[in-house]
Amino acid sequence: MITLRAITIDDATDVHRLCAHAEVARFLGGLPTDGLDGWKKRILELPHDRASLIGAFEDGTLIGVAMLDGQLRARRKHIARMWVAVDPARWGRGVAKQMMGALVDAADRWWAFVRLELDVHADHARAVALYRSLGFEVEAEKRCDMLRDGRLVDGLHMARIRPGFTPPEELVGPPVIARRGPKLSPTRIRVRPHRPDDAAEMAAMQGTDSVMEGTFATPFQSEREWRARLTGMDASVRGLVAIVDGKLAGSAALFAHASPRLSHACGFGISVHPDFQGCGVGDALTAATCELADRWIGAKRIQLEVYADNERAQALYRKHGFELEGTQRYAAFRRGTYCDARMMSRIRE
Repeated sequence: MITLRAITIDDATDVHRLCAHAEVARFLGGLPTDGLDGWKKRILELPHDRASLIGAFEDGTLIGVAMLDGQLRARRKHIARMWVAVDPARWGRGVAKQMMGALVDAADRWWAFVRLELDVHADHARAVALYRSLGFEVEAEKRCDMLRDGRLVDGLHMARIRPGFTPPEELVGPPVIARRGPKLSPTRIRVRPHRPDDAAEMAAMQGTDSVMEGTFATPFQSEREWRARLTGMDASVRGLVAIVDGKLAGSAALFAHASPRLSHACGFGISVHPDFQGCGVGDALTAATCELADRWIGAKRIQLEVYADNERAQALYRKHGFELEGTQRYAAFRRGTYCDARMMSRIRE
């Protein structure tokens, strides 16, 4: 008989043994050499107010692990990511479905999650079928998603919306979109790395309605918060700012993945001050960021999310080689309701 219960620190060794199994790590995204200490830390620091890590046990032996992990960002707290791992000797026995089903049921009945999402290798037919049976749908096809067996393989981004969920009406309409131009001469736009003394201008820019409309930012950001962020930023983040006539006109950043099997990919984000939107600042920042990724970091894949109704931004990204991969339903909270986002990527050939 299989029983499900919460994972505790006493299970750390067994969780590590299961997830470091070569066949499990192959699909889960880890390495066979991943250490026990990492799992101990993860279990001890599990945020129980937004996450659940459960195990499946047969005669006292751990045979599977599954996780429901709520997002941290305020405007994405309605989203939880999921993953599951099962002892290869028990594949095909319904263990994964039992664990995932239990977490999905808990998410629907007890958590305030609207959207559950996960990533799966595109050729992992058994896993895709399992997730479909639980109500997940393929939203995007991710090119060159993960390193597996020495080569990059494609992935699928799947999501499930809580049955019966109806989003509320918008509280307000969109902000007025800044008029285009005039285009600035490239010589007037100076792109450089960000630094701590950009904090005041970054806080002011990120807190504007126009920037929040196109990002996951929240209002009333402080200079102190941004100074701490810019001072403590590690090497996984490569940030740039655009300066026009001595003023901070926009910012962009590349976000590297911690996992070695995703080290070929970077996330990308950009913000442009309302006074400089439509003037070529976004174009200059995107070009500089892509050059940084291509020439100096060697990133194979750059990925981003952009709101589905932000056609101006999507056109900019297409200009620089980004292609549409799919659409995330209810990807973020905006204007008092939930809105969709496009997933786009740029692959360096």
